[in-house]
Amino acid sequence: MKRLAVEQEVALSVGANVQFQRASGNALLEYQPVLFARRNVSFFVSGQLAERSTYGVTAGIRQQLGPDKPLIRRHREDDPSYGAVE
Repeated sequence: MKRLAVEQEVALSVGANVQFQRASGNALLEYQPVLFARRNVSFFVSGQLAERSTYGVTAGIRQQLGPDKPLIRRHREDDPSYGAVE
């Protein structure tokens, strides 16, 4: 999955895969607004699409633990392998 930082608080990840002769793709959009004194809550929407009308959508809220930092910095420092191209 390839991650693109649209701005400090918005992340977009897009990926594709072929396994056992079946193609699939996925995308993730995550936004960390400044709602509280600390920036530790983000909202995300994730979608998957594959052959033979297989699809799924997941949405949710993430609460981050640890120091206060922008979303892009959090992804780079706390989980650098997340979104890495394999």
